[in-house]
This record gives sequence, structure tokens and C-alpha cells, in this order.
Amino acid sequence: MTADLVTVPVAVPRTPPSYRATSHFQQRLKERVPEYLRDSLPGQLIEDGRVTRAGEYRPGTGAGKGTPVAFSDEIGGETWSLIVALRPRALVRDGTHAALTVYRGPPSESPETADSGREAKV
Repeated sequence: MTADLVTVPVAVPRTPPSYRATSHFQQRLKERVPEYLRDSLPGQLIEDGRVTRAGEYRPGTGAGKGTPVAFSDEIGGETWSLIVALRPRALVRDGTHAALTVYRGPPSESPETADSGREAKV
């Protein structure tokens, strides 16, 4: 982290069109989510899920750039989590954030992220 990077609280976007699915997300959706839930699960998590921080800000380029945030909720009797990367540029301009992965379980059990449970800040 650089000295000129600041932490700013933001309202996490709760509309599914605010997020663009990465190819990794599409693969995990197909592998981990039953077919009957694939169309509705991501949107439900974004709109209704509990929001928590899911890691530290990731600088650089690529799909994972930004602050990882988890949306989690109980759907169909199971806990599901969706991890997105909040991109600073998308917060100040019309842009999209990245949907990174989805899995069964709470954010703290993610095989792909760490340090969850804090308020989302960018």
C-alpha cells in the first residue's frame, strides 16, 4: 500500500447491472451453483445479501483490481457468497465493478479470499 492511498467508506452498489461477470466467475457459477439457481442467485445476493469486506485493496490491472467485497445470504436453506471487486473508477464514473467468484458457504470460508468480516471501504 502506498502513502497516497486513502480509505473511504462507500455505499456498495446493490443493483446487479453494476457488476460485470469475469470468466472466472462464469466458470465458478457453472461448477458450483445448481442449474436451477444460476439465473437468480447472483442477483439475489447482490440485492439482499449481507455485505462484508473480503480482503485488502488490490492494485494493478485485471479483473481482481479493487477492493474485494462479499455478498452473502441464505438461499434455498444454504449460505451462499458472491465476491466482487469494487473498482474506484466505477464509483466515480459510470462503470462496472467485477463479479469474481461465487460459492456455497460464508465469506470467511472462501478458498479464494481472506480477511472478511469488515465494513466495505475503498
